[in-house]
Amino acid sequence: MRKKQTGAFLISAAIAVAILGVLISFWGVNYARQMRIERAERIGEALKIVGDRVQSFVVEHHHEIDALLRDQKKKFDVGDVEFHRATDSKGAYVGNLTAATLIEATHATGIGERPPGNVGDYVIRVYLGCDNKNTNCNVETLTYIEKPIPKPYSSDPDMDAAVIAARKIGMLGGVSQVDGGHAFRFLEANGRSGTVEKFATTGGLVVMRGGYSSSAADVYLRRDGSRAMTGDLQMGKHDIVGAGKIEGQKLGVTSATVTGTLDISAATIKGDLNLTDPKTQKRSDIVGAGDIKGDGTLTMKSLDVASAEVHGPLNASSVQVSKDLKVNGDLLAGKAVAETMTSKKALKSGSGVVVLEKEYRVGGECSGVGGIDRSVSNGIALDARGRVLSCQSGSWQLASTPKTVTEVPDPIIQVIRENEALWLSVFKPAQNQGMSLVEGALACAHVDMSRGDLTSQLFLTASTDVGSPEIKLTSDGSISFYRSGLGVAVACLSRSSRVKGHVYSIMGPNSLTYLTVVPHEQYPSDSFEFQDKAIAIFTRRQQEHIVMGIWNYPWADCSGSYRGRMNGALACTVMERSWCYATSGGSRRASVEIDTDGTPIVDFGNTYGEVTCAFPTKADVIAAGFEVCRYDGNNCASKW
Repeated sequence: MRKKQTGAFLISAAIAVAILGVLISFWGVNYARQMRIERAERIGEALKIVGDRVQSFVVEHHHEIDALLRDQKKKFDVGDVEFHRATDSKGAYVGNLTAATLIEATHATGIGERPPGNVGDYVIRVYLGCDNKNTNCNVETLTYIEKPIPKPYSSDPDMDAAVIAARKIGMLGGVSQVDGGHAFRFLEANGRSGTVEKFATTGGLVVMRGGYSSSAADVYLRRDGSRAMTGDLQMGKHDIVGAGKIEGQKLGVTSATVTGTLDISAATIKGDLNLTDPKTQKRSDIVGAGDIKGDGTLTMKSLDVASAEVHGPLNASSVQVSKDLKVNGDLLAGKAVAETMTSKKALKSGSGVVVLEKEYRVGGECSGVGGIDRSVSNGIALDARGRVLSCQSGSWQLASTPKTVTEVPDPIIQVIRENEALWLSVFKPAQNQGMSLVEGALACAHVDMSRGDLTSQLFLTASTDVGSPEIKLTSDGSISFYRSGLGVAVACLSRSSRVKGHVYSIMGPNSLTYLTVVPHEQYPSDSFEFQDKAIAIFTRRQQEHIVMGIWNYPWADCSGSYRGRMNGALACTVMERSWCYATSGGSRRASVEIDTDGTPIVDFGNTYGEVTCAFPTKADVIAAGFEVCRYDGNNCASKW
């Protein structure tokens, strides 16, 4: 029997299908929404990874990037990747910086060259962000997707998905606006929004910014010092500039330059302590040092100390001591120079030779010489002949009895010789008088004769008989003067005080009178005046014999400019013969000067002729290239 149907099941089934359809529709919409969120988050996460890598790259190469953007350099290399300075309508930026080149330069792993989804490529922009006055510029970065995230089943930007991706990035994330110039907008820490203009070309672009506000730049080291470092501060061989005081337990550097004061309690230096400026090569001092201790060698060009205590051998090539040098042990030196060296015991010479370089003369004063006091008579010295002298009663005397004639002191020889002594006689003619002859003299010389006397009126009126003054030793032993200037003083050496002079007096034009005169001054050889004046006038040292020599300066060699030292000579005179050149006009006459060491200097001027000089020995005459004068007839007569 068929049961009668009421239709309730159909109604229930219809309701169930309707409810199921609503549930399926809600689940589908929710699932699609969840897929959009996950997709946006993946894009945000990928963009954050690339953005962090960009900021790390900028921090690592900040100096190169800053110089590149400021046009101070054109390019820089990181490994095999070259980055250059590029410009467009938006300004200067780092060229060739893409996700691919970033991964290659930083050796990054786990990063894709393209973002997930259909949003194009990564765009990396590193540029200088400046204030309104362009006075404060910092390196800034923007890393964003090339295309916006589209809505489902549409090409319009999905702003909700873009916001989700930006939130996934965090405080550094932002989105380009649909309105206006499509500026990137970021949420600042204070709740306000900040914008970056001119880079985005459409709305919905997700971006991550970098710079000094990013964690890569300052999260580990804060400017206010409120956060300590947890690891090493790796400077990458860059400088710490403008630091006030650096405190720490240990300082290890390859090299250090300190322009001010270096105040340290202790220092260990494994290498050399070089105190020389590498640029100026100026050497610096070690000032205020206490003890300098070590087991090595102290090598200095010179050593100046107030006192020194040496326990071992002191080996030095040269030691100069201005005060006392006290040595308890051995003093081994190649050379020691000191004002006074005192030995309480024996003073030994390993070679057996003691060299005394300075020479002293017999009879000279020894008080105060070499630090010897007047009351002390124990000094030892040598004379010019190598004889040993000792300081006796304030004067140098021979230390031993003479054994030969040559060892007898000069004053003793003078006493035992004929007439017992030498005399120095000085003749001073009047202004209208000139010396003609001195009888009883051994040798004479002009005194204080000025160069003006070489061209006096007397010489100019002598017709063809012209020349400089001459002093000759005649056969009878007297000294004759030829062309001697008016008023010129003459000094003569003699064996006795019995000498007399003859002068000529100019009474008027072509009127001469000869007079006999006595010396104006006379000094015996044992007087102080004799030593002072005789040494200054003659050889500056005692002489017992005088050998005369003559030398010709011929016309063939005459150049009008001869001037030379007569080495070995005691005194010289010049005899002019004629001019070197007929057109010379007589502008320069021959002359004789005395050098500071007593050597005569002969200047022929524009003339030629003969030079007659007195020498200590015959060997000196020959060594100087002179011919020994004969003593028969007129000594040193010209053979012209």
